[in-house]
Amino acid sequence: MQNLYAIKEKCQHGSIQVPYSYYDCGIPDYFTSVPLHWHSEMELNYIKSGNGFFKYEDQTISAKPGDIFLIQPNVLHAIMSDEHSSFFYDTIVFHQNMLVGSYDDRCYTDILLPIFSSRRRVLVPVSQEPPGYHELHDSVRTIMQCAHKNLATSDLLLKSELLRLFYLLASTPGLCTEHTVSTESRMTETLQPVLTYIQKHHSESVTIEQLAKITHMSSSYFMSCFKQNFGLGAIEYLNQVRIRSACDLLRNTDRSISDIAFDTGFHNLSNFNRQFRTKVGCSHQTYRKESVLS
Repeated sequence: MQNLYAIKEKCQHGSIQVPYSYYDCGIPDYFTSVPLHWHSEMELNYIKSGNGFFKYEDQTISAKPGDIFLIQPNVLHAIMSDEHSSFFYDTIVFHQNMLVGSYDDRCYTDILLPIFSSRRRVLVPVSQEPPGYHELHDSVRTIMQCAHKNLATSDLLLKSELLRLFYLLASTPGLCTEHTVSTESRMTETLQPVLTYIQKHHSESVTIEQLAKITHMSSSYFMSCFKQNFGLGAIEYLNQVRIRSACDLLRNTDRSISDIAFDTGFHNLSNFNRQFRTKVGCSHQTYRKESVLS
């Protein structure tokens, strides 16, 4: 199974007037994976069919139909399918401005703010075993339906249903816990600027020495920490970010293969061909053709 990783998203989710975005997702049918990334918004996922995996900080968690994954702001995560099946799920990414509150409002300060700041963590995933799951399930399905409609009238129900969701999470024993930052989480935070640097500069020549300097580590210690935290070496990660960028260009433009290879940081076409086939599982020609057909 190939794990593709990336980092803080540049994508803007929603707008000032519509502070959320809805996505109907399928791996690998619509895209190969969701790379490792983080964003300041909250993300709610509902698994519709198939089996997959969520990379959630330092954990890899199995996902099955009916599971609910609430990804809190600024938490590193990635999504991958099981290599034997397709994986379909609904996603809404929303800003906390959806649920307006103030510091003289105790439901905001005592319930919502700790969850949005990740001082209180929500169980990942919420599956069918905990008491109250069916109410949570119905709430999440309503949220997705409203987000899919994307109308001013459905936004009213969406906001009220999000508040109901947080009520159910906060009032059901075992679904929310106080969060203590682990050594692994602190190291992940130390390495986040490296991920951001790679995202911004992956089309350029990037060396281990440059990346280690960002974290004020020696090259050897940096390489060890990076692999321990993210499950792959920094150069392999860099190549996966480059391949992810190449996939976007193959899918959304008609630019030549050589231009795409060079613009995503591969200055050797043979290396690009080899890396692409290894990471994606097919040639770039096949990938582009299948993307057009879908």
